[in-house]
Amino acid sequence: MEHLSVGVTSTDAANWHPLTWLSHALDYQLFRLNPAGHHLDSVVIHALNAVVLFLLLAWITKRVGASLLVAALFAFHPINVESWRGGGAEKCVSTLFLFLAIGAYAWYAQKPGWRRYLLVAALFVMGLMAKPMVITLPFVLLLLDYWPLERMSLSGNENGELLTDAPRLAFSRLGVGEGAAAFSLGSERMITVKAQRSGMAVRSLQQFPLGVRIETRLWLTGSTCGRWCWPSRLARFTRTQETRCRSGR
Repeated sequence: MEHLSVGVTSTDAANWHPLTWLSHALDYQLFRLNPAGHHLDSVVIHALNAVVLFLLLAWITKRVGASLLVAALFAFHPINVESWRGGGAEKCVSTLFLFLAIGAYAWYAQKPGWRRYLLVAALFVMGLMAKPMVITLPFVLLLLDYWPLERMSLSGNENGELLTDAPRLAFSRLGVGEGAAAFSLGSERMITVKAQRSGMAVRSLQQFPLGVRIETRLWLTGSTCGRWCWPSRLARFTRTQETRCRSGR
């Protein structure tokens, strides 16, 4: 119960992600300080994510070969491998909940109902409790509605009639969007914002003007896309940093 209480209330490392902390606590209970056990857990989580991704894509796209290729790229691309190679990749639990939420939404799309939608919302909230970045899920669902679920169209359906579902589909995301807003937007009382402020991860516009933020975001986006195409300089320490660590400086 002590670990549960600390995990739920902790904002260490400028984040509120209780499921991640509880995953770390479980690893410690099982393996103590043996790094092999923690590393094994990271590998298992990553492998499970790859399998779930393959099954999900094969189900919703009906393209087994392409789904296998995407899942293999997810599993073995150096950027993703780097997240668990050193162990301690419990934030990958958020990816599992993200994939499961997408699968639940595809199931909901087949036969909409409040019970199925509640499952989507529950998985979404659990993903947020593992990593706030899962906030992007509503936008992913909109893309999935266009393809492969084909619940909305920019031109028309097979009968040539224009679809009018786009406003309704956008409105249907509000149930998910409210959960996202509660974790990332609003006043300082919002959990994630408070956690970020506690670690000095959120700064004022006086310290970092809007232009600097936009420039940084564009650079990071381009850098990430570039490393996906040509992965390099992914080591945790550069040679200079490693030399300083060895010399005790």
